[in-house]
Amino acid sequence: MFFLFSKILGYLTQPLVIILSVLCVAFFSRKTILKKRLYYTSVVLFFLFTNPLLVNMILHGWELPTKRYTSLPSYQIGVVLTGVTVTQSAAPNDRVYFNHSSDRILHAYELYQLGKLKKILISGGDGSLTNRDYVESYQLSLFLQRLGMPAEDIVIDTVADNTYENAVESVRILRQMKIPQEQTLLITSGMHMRRALACFHKQKFYPDYFTCDFKSRAFTYTPDSWLVPSVDAMHNWQRLLKEWVGYIAYKLAGYC
Repeated sequence: MFFLFSKILGYLTQPLVIILSVLCVAFFSRKTILKKRLYYTSVVLFFLFTNPLLVNMILHGWELPTKRYTSLPSYQIGVVLTGVTVTQSAAPNDRVYFNHSSDRILHAYELYQLGKLKKILISGGDGSLTNRDYVESYQLSLFLQRLGMPAEDIVIDTVADNTYENAVESVRILRQMKIPQEQTLLITSGMHMRRALACFHKQKFYPDYFTCDFKSRAFTYTPDSWLVPSVDAMHNWQRLLKEWVGYIAYKLAGYC
């Protein structure tokens, strides 16, 4: 039930849905003053949601900073949270199709190649309401093996469907393997790391962390960065709102 609720809530908090909802209420409103205020509100919301500078400032405050490869010690294992592939593609199904979060698995593999990780634990099933036969962690393990990584260095969790379950299942596996928290590196997107860490801490497990897949960018103050509407800015707002709503919902549910 929580899984379904989180998907619906994620849809309702999309910037475009919010703006269209305000416009719909304005259109059907019979009060002239309210109608005007709602129309003005939709214009303001459009400006805020499409402003690159504003969303970049907020992203810089929300995303946890990453670390240089050279500053990292060696860990027994890196825990990679899934959500990095496209599960329904019209193209041939003989390969993995990545989405914007592919840094999670690619940087983890690079850390393994550099000797910073001895093993990689990939946590997650599909996280989809429809395609329940697709197991992302299994597909990613095959991808790593095709790159030359030995199967014995890959551990997969095929159960978890959300961040809370990622933490529960990963901690269970790590404790079975007798890997201490100080020898564990949690790897996920910068925008997602705060909620992921909170879920692991709820399980009384405190790993080190490595953020990747950043949406924040270096600051520029040219007119196009704060005046020209940006579709990318709206996409980043959509991800931020989804993450904030998820974090609040997890807090209320006692997941983190």
